[in-house]
Amino acid sequence: MANWRAITVDDVVATLSLKETERYQRSAEFGQEVLPVLIERTTARVRLAIRSNGRVRLSPDAAALPVSLISAACDYMAFDVLKRLDVEVGEDRRRARQQAIDLFDRVERGEVTPEDWDAPEDEETGHSAAQLVGVAPNRVTARGLQGF
Repeated sequence: MANWRAITVDDVVATLSLKETERYQRSAEFGQEVLPVLIERTTARVRLAIRSNGRVRLSPDAAALPVSLISAACDYMAFDVLKRLDVEVGEDRRRARQQAIDLFDRVERGEVTPEDWDAPEDEETGHSAAQLVGVAPNRVTARGLQGF
């Protein structure tokens, strides 16, 4: 079967640091666990992109994502963690979040198709996508001829 699983705290720590992750966890009032809430929200965002693709069978486990998207999901999440900690978010983190958003948008548009949750490990995935050009310049008139 394809490799889908839930985002773990270890995934978040691999993207941020243990110190940042622990500080984020302590930032909640009344001792509430906030990291699981952020993981759940991020997972829902990524699953929405996959569902919008229309060509991927989602795992029935609402916490599961394709492993191929977990790193991008953690980059997306890291920005939210650092905002809450009220620290300066560096350009690298901003760029990583934007790249994650761009990837999720490409998944939604069908330009990138992650593996189905129930696909065999040896099944080919990620077939190429075609994009049609809607408008081409008119090259029939003297004005439209290239080189004139």
